[in-house]
Amino acid sequence: MRVAFAGLRGRLILPVLLAAGPATVLVMAVAMSRAAASTHADRLLGWTALGLLVSCLVAGGVAWISSDHLARHVNALVATTMQLADGDSTARAAAVGSIPELDRLATSLDTLAARSAHREREVALIHDHTLLKLSSALAQTADSVFITNRVGVIEYVNSAFEEMTGYSHDEAIGQTPRLFASGLHDPKFYEGLWATILSGQVFRTVVTNKRKDGRLFNEDQSITPIRDPAGAITHFVSTGRDITERKRIEAALRRLNAALEDESARIASVLHDEAGQFLSSAHITLADVARELGPEQRSRVQQVRHHLDLAEEQLRRVSHELHPRILDDLGLTEAVRFLSTGFGVRNGISVDVQVAIGPFCPRTVETVFYRLVQEGLTNIGKHARATRVSIALTHQRSEMVCSIHDDGVGFDVASLVEERDGFSLGLTLMRDRIEAVGGTLTILSAPRRGTELRATVPLEM
Repeated sequence: MRVAFAGLRGRLILPVLLAAGPATVLVMAVAMSRAAASTHADRLLGWTALGLLVSCLVAGGVAWISSDHLARHVNALVATTMQLADGDSTARAAAVGSIPELDRLATSLDTLAARSAHREREVALIHDHTLLKLSSALAQTADSVFITNRVGVIEYVNSAFEEMTGYSHDEAIGQTPRLFASGLHDPKFYEGLWATILSGQVFRTVVTNKRKDGRLFNEDQSITPIRDPAGAITHFVSTGRDITERKRIEAALRRLNAALEDESARIASVLHDEAGQFLSSAHITLADVARELGPEQRSRVQQVRHHLDLAEEQLRRVSHELHPRILDDLGLTEAVRFLSTGFGVRNGISVDVQVAIGPFCPRTVETVFYRLVQEGLTNIGKHARATRVSIALTHQRSEMVCSIHDDGVGFDVASLVEERDGFSLGLTLMRDRIEAVGGTLTILSAPRRGTELRATVPLEM
């Protein structure tokens, strides 16, 4: 099929195809001037451009409106998420209604918030119950309890505090512990107290305080720092109990112990000096009588004199046990060394003595420790089957410590504790003596692991 276009001068021939049949095409040419054709084309292009501009504006507006709508709902969801992250379980995300994905996200956030609120209520109930129990325990405990803030202002006291100090709740709140201070402790004591608790450590001591009516009392006190979640110290809890009666009993026991030592010294002096003089006179008299007797009678007198020697030796031993005069002559250190040397020679056991004590030691403490070493070595010689013994006397802060350790067969301490009679009479008396001066005696032992006696006695008598 051929299509031919014929152009006329100054005119534009536009072909128009007309369908004439399945095998033929009818072409009709329309001729118009070039100017008219150009004007028509320009008008067509203008309308087309205007339509495109309007379409773009409409599309942009729709897009802007849609994006702003989406952004508002996304921001709302983000804000709800931040509230939940900050712990506000009451925050809720409203469903947008037009965007299914955002609706599902909002519903999930609301479900999470509801579950968090439920857990918070459960935790709050448990917390309140725990606080109620703790508050009840503090209020009803027999020990005095008061709580101060970081600078020492009292914020809480329990009934035991009121009973012990005589100050009521209203009188104590807002005050400082100077309210019931006795004035007997120097500034260094309080400097050490504050340095200890501000460093986060627990301060323990026996302090003398004063009741509202002016009476002094001794309190066994502990002050514990309380920290916040960040680790900063915010409060201090002080617990204590009145040990005035106990201290009075201890003082009475010390006086009784000292009196017993004095009485023992007097009896020892009588046995050693007066009885010794009588025995010496008896020896002289018997010697004079023996010179006037025959050989047989003289032999019998010699036997009597021998028995007198044994009695004198026994009296000297008893006298020494009642009151070791060597303490008066040499002091505790040399007395222990002398006692240990004699024990080692008699029993063939190596004894090592280490002493590191200060120049001042109360006579009562010296006597108690000497007796402990004496009794300890006696038991080792009888029962331990040891080859080595070590004795240590040390001065630790305001305490004296004596340790006696052997490498012998040992024993089961628990079984002896259950059966009080299992303790030797000597150890029982030694424990009573040590406790009478405010000290403690600890026995550490196990089968085939040796034994250690450890006594601790305070120097503040």
